Amino acid sequence: MKPPYLKYRHWIRYNILFLIEHITNADFFKKPNSKKNQLVDEIYLDLINHDLKLAADTNEILNTEVIQDLNEHLLYKGLAKNWPAYKKWSLEYFKENYGDRNVIIHNNKGIVDPKAPQNSETIQLKAYIEELESGSLKYLKLSSLAQNEKSLQEDLDLTWLKKFKKKFSFGETFYMFIGGKETITPMHNEFPTTIYIQLHGIKKWVIYRPEDRIYLNAITERRPYFFSKHIPDIENSENKISRFATKYEIILEPGDILVVPPFYWHYVENITDSIGVAYKFADIFSAFKSSKVLTILFFLSTKPSIFYSFFANRIKKEDQILNTD
Repeated sequence: MKPPYLKYRHWIRYNILFLIEHITNADFFKKPNSKKNQLVDEIYLDLINHDLKLAADTNEILNTEVIQDLNEHLLYKGLAKNWPAYKKWSLEYFKENYGDRNVIIHNNKGIVDPKAPQNSETIQLKAYIEELESGSLKYLKLSSLAQNEKSLQEDLDLTWLKKFKKKFSFGETFYMFIGGKETITPMHNEFPTTIYIQLHGIKKWVIYRPEDRIYLNAITERRPYFFSKHIPDIENSENKISRFATKYEIILEPGDILVVPPFYWHYVENITDSIGVAYKFADIFSAFKSSKVLTILFFLSTKPSIFYSFFANRIKKEDQILNTD
């Protein structure tokens, strides 16, 4: 879908360049004077010349009781407050009941790839939480703890969660997120649908539509996801065009559930110490509806291959990380 106010010729040219960049992974696309950057500069001047103040002020705060249909984002305020996980899960609970489990803190770039150097740390969960409580900024994200420990899944309303799955969905996975105040997940998007349940602490999500990649200076490296160095709420002189992206800011409190469709950009920050779990599954039709271009590029990924990232990783039950630093 073309972003509002953008000329079709600009949108088509950008997607062609984005496709070539993804396939070739050539360095010249990342240089300041690349054709893609020149096009973005041209688009910026075109939008400014038309004095599109409306496009620069489209931020929306999602803070109602239940949002069921706002650009395909679903926010359910307090729906999980009756779930066992809401009543039980805390840092102390995990120390006492799962503290002896080994977890992996990944610091590598991209999804786990056997051909790429890995920088990770294996640590007992109790020791990790004690470091977190002492102010550590290590972030346990996309952990397989919730996938491996069926008792954690039993604390969720699985019947309600699985209502979101479509007939031909696949790759059903649970990921645990435990992090301290000010820890973040950088801006990225991904092929699966994500249903995120906030169970302890407060977390801020900043979300953009898939087509806003043109404004966020999206980066592609032939990986099965896409990322951006854009940081919301920070003035970026190198990417002035980001002001034309439509931003949704969502504050999740304990018991809130957020559904994020495929390829919607998101940047996530823990406002306080936080515990949450993501239920993810893949559905080709939903992904294609969100973005035809990104769905095609997803299946052209080679770092790692689609087979490895969706099947081998799940068989081996490894943690995965979308760390783009």
